[in-house]
Amino acid sequence: MRKELLAQAVELTRRCLERYWQGDGTFVLDRCAEDVLWIASAQSQYLEGIEAVREDCRQTLPALQRCCLMAQEFAVVQNVGNACTIVGRYFVTTDKSEDYFLQVQQRCTFVWEAVRGRLVIRHIHVSNPLGELKADEGSTVVGQMGRMANQYLLRHYRQMADARRIQIADQKEGVTYFFSPAEILMAAADRRFCTVYPVRGEAVSARMSITEFAKAAGEGFLAVHRSYVVNTAYISQVRPCCAVLVDGREIPIPAKRFREVRDRILAYYSTLDEGQERM
Repeated sequence: MRKELLAQAVELTRRCLERYWQGDGTFVLDRCAEDVLWIASAQSQYLEGIEAVREDCRQTLPALQRCCLMAQEFAVVQNVGNACTIVGRYFVTTDKSEDYFLQVQQRCTFVWEAVRGRLVIRHIHVSNPLGELKADEGSTVVGQMGRMANQYLLRHYRQMADARRIQIADQKEGVTYFFSPAEILMAAADRRFCTVYPVRGEAVSARMSITEFAKAAGEGFLAVHRSYVVNTAYISQVRPCCAVLVDGREIPIPAKRFREVRDRILAYYSTLDEGQERM
C-alpha cells in the first residue's frame, strides 16, 4: 500500500473512533466491508457482517456516554499489497457534559483494504486492559468504572477539594500564577529553574528550582526523578522504569529508585481504597 494511503488509514482509524465515541456510528459503518468482522469488549460483541455491526450500533450508541480520546497513539504494523493493519492505544474520557466521570485505556486493531481506490475496513478489534471497563449485567454498554478509573476519580476529587494554591512566578512574562493542586500535571527541571505543566493551557517557565516546586506543591506530588515532580493523581501506570501519566507522557524512574517510587505510589493508592471503604 502506498505511503499516502497508509497515512489515510491511520487518520481514518482515529476519526472512526472519535466519531463513534461521540455517538456517530455512520462514519465507521460507511467504511466497513460487507463481510467485516468486529470484535468489541462486551462478550456478545463478536459481530460477523455489516448487518450485525449495524444492529449492534443501533442498540448500543443511544445509551453510550459521549467521550473524547486522549493520548492517542497509532502505528502501522503490517503493509502487504493492498492491505494494512493499524494498531493503537488511547484514553477514553467522558465529556464534561456527561453526569459522571470515566477514564480508561483502550487498545484497537483495524485492518484496512484498498478496493477500487477506496479504503474499507475488513476487521476491527477493540479491547480494554483487564478490569478497566465493566458492563452492567445484561447490557453491552459500559455502566461501571473499573478499578483504575475509580481510583482516578477519587484522586481527582480529593485534589479538587484542596483549597491550597501553589504560587508560580513566570520568569519570562513577569506574571504570577496561583494553581490549585488539581490544575498541575507535573514539573520538569530546566537548569536552575523548572517548567510547570498545567493539565490545560501552556507550560509556565517558573522562577523556582524543581526542589522549591516540590516543597511548594507538597502532599500529592512525587519526585519520581531528580528532574521530575509529578502529580500522583495523574499517574495512570508504573512500569520498569517509568511512570505513565494520563496524557500518555512517560516520565523516567531511575532503576535504583524504582521500587521505592512504586511503593510510594501504591501507598498513595491504598489510602484512597481505605477512604472509599469507609464511605
